[in-house]
Amino acid sequence: MASTERFRSQPLWRAAQWTLAVSLSYAGAMGSVFADQTIPVTAVNPPDAAIECLEATGQLLEYQAVPSRVGVSRHTQMKSVNIKSAQFAHWEGRIRYRNSSTRPVTAVRFQWKLLDVFDQPQWVVEVTDSEALAPRETREGRWEQQVSNVDEVVKALLTVKMVRFQDGTLWFSSPQEIQTPEPDEAVRSERKRLLKLYDDRGIEALLEALHE
Repeated sequence: MASTERFRSQPLWRAAQWTLAVSLSYAGAMGSVFADQTIPVTAVNPPDAAIECLEATGQLLEYQAVPSRVGVSRHTQMKSVNIKSAQFAHWEGRIRYRNSSTRPVTAVRFQWKLLDVFDQPQWVVEVTDSEALAPRETREGRWEQQVSNVDEVVKALLTVKMVRFQDGTLWFSSPQEIQTPEPDEAVRSERKRLLKLYDDRGIEALLEALHE
């Protein structure tokens, strides 16, 4: 009887093995970077800010899950499984920053605005560093966060949005300090030209002009 029960349980055990194999294979395929795009980052440092951004870089990383096909034994009464590929984007930001105040800092919140060619925000990324930072101390940090709708992103704006001091007081950036800088006259003229080109001739003419 025991041997009969073991024989009958084999299909279920085989199915469990295949399920585990599929999960491990799929998990191993996730996180494979197949493309990256360096995005220029402009850091805004208000005069009264406790944190000064000394250097900032950014990248858009494209990840892909590699498709695979898994065949299962006929004893499991299961068909082959197709795993479709998936693509998703991440923002990777690196910052070197300094506590420019005379008080210890316990938390800093940074904000990246990912902008298109017309300086319009396409996505906003916010991260927090909760490690203590002594006065005049410098630190480097790296953050990565999944994003979407970033096909038109060409640059990024970095600001320190909030700072918490060791004594419990907070510093907030004013709305004026985190706005996109006003473009100069040449940029405004080019923006008007591109908008008119898009209105008159459509997206293909606009893309052609951007690649000139």
